[in-house]
Amino acid sequence: IAACTIRFAAPSPADLDWAWDVMARVQDMAEPESFSGSKIPWHPALHLVVALFHNRRSAVPREDSARRLLMLAGHPLDDVAHLAFQGLFMDADHHVQWVAAQLAMDLSLYHRPTIHKNGERDNFANDQARSQSLARALTRLTDSADTPFADVPPAWAKVSRRRRRRAETEDEDYWGEPDPLFNAQYAAEIFRHFPIEAWCQSTTYRPLLQVALTQLVAWTAERLMPSWWDRKRRREHQPRLHEWIPVFADLLARAAPYFEAERVRQRFLAPFLVDDEEALAVLAHFADKTVTRHILDAPNIPANTLELLTDCLDRVLKDRMFDPDSYRAGQVHGHDMPTMIRALLFVAVEDAPGAARFANGDWSQINLVIPSI
Repeated sequence: IAACTIRFAAPSPADLDWAWDVMARVQDMAEPESFSGSKIPWHPALHLVVALFHNRRSAVPREDSARRLLMLAGHPLDDVAHLAFQGLFMDADHHVQWVAAQLAMDLSLYHRPTIHKNGERDNFANDQARSQSLARALTRLTDSADTPFADVPPAWAKVSRRRRRRAETEDEDYWGEPDPLFNAQYAAEIFRHFPIEAWCQSTTYRPLLQVALTQLVAWTAERLMPSWWDRKRRREHQPRLHEWIPVFADLLARAAPYFEAERVRQRFLAPFLVDDEEALAVLAHFADKTVTRHILDAPNIPANTLELLTDCLDRVLKDRMFDPDSYRAGQVHGHDMPTMIRALLFVAVEDAPGAARFANGDWSQINLVIPSI
């Protein structure tokens, strides 16, 4: 009721005072120790997030609403934190959006726990890093200048482990997780809400975003296709980026129209245009998102879209499945290549009446894509 009072305007100042007093008590509630992934749709903090979000969109927002939303982005329950991030990314102030994104990146850097001799896990390092990240975000909120994201850690690091060989125990170096590591699964949940289009239209934020995306490209490519990997040997660690790849590819697709085609090709796509099944996953999702966003749905197709899709097309035509002498020549297997081909034939989406072209049944502009088809 307090959230509804704030959202739909109170008939008297006394009602608003009562409503905000309720919300202040919600903010001060101590969260009992629980699993961060718990689903509690009736949690009071969710109502607080909604109230603060709508207050930020009002004609006269409260001075502390952005700060309180930012604090909720560090809430121990994932659902509350994710909703707070969504509210922050929809804020009218680009500075608030960017500070929230910096916090999202900081929280994506996971510090591995210390394992004691009794097997107990000590998460002190990660808990301390999270507290420091939130404190930095609150400080940045009052700063006028915007700074870049934190650097993405290396995709891999040399680590040691103890192995018993016959009667001896010795240390062995191998490639494993760095500390801290970039938690791509966590990032996928938050980064999907980045206001990419708003940042790309800003002379302040576009260069900062380009640096961040370039680092994420390098990390993703190295994680999927390690430079140290001997392809003759079986890999010990699989990248497990199923949640990250579609979100990451969509970020690139959303940003692409705001940069020159050659810059997109060299900075964003080049590592994934190679003949590698892992790279194909990123490229297939990029093509699919690009076609859906910028051809099927866009009133006007961006200038570089068809040129970038031609790069994806070249990768398809160079695939070994089109080599008559290759194993299973002409057979399309897996998930990624079919996704790419359907996207490049512009038939991945059907029966979408609200689309701008093709998917809505209107193929009158097919001349635009006939060369690719």
